[in-house]
Amino acid sequence: MSNPNNISEQGREVVNSFISSLSLYSDLSPKTLKEYIQKEENKMEKQIIAVEGMSCPHCEMAVQQALMNLDGVKKVKASWKKKQVTVKMDLELVSIDKIKETINETGFQA
Repeated sequence: MSNPNNISEQGREVVNSFISSLSLYSDLSPKTLKEYIQKEENKMEKQIIAVEGMSCPHCEMAVQQALMNLDGVKKVKASWKKKQVTVKMDLELVSIDKIKETINETGFQA
């Protein structure tokens, strides 16, 4: 299915989050939505973190699940082959130190 509004996956998530957080449904101007999306996307940061000890897809899943449980983590992609994890996060809600601590608590070394 084509995406006539040309909205990224993250943009859709932000819009859905925004709409879900409204206590009253009201007419939202496109400008209001665009400003909110831009503000939220500007808060996101992508980090690639080296991770030692992952040896299989199960290890990837363990790291991904642990990180997705943290407030502020929006997207995670772990790769045991590349020995790294890519994390998209809101640094106002979660720190890189907390990301690394969680990886270490999962049994791997960040």
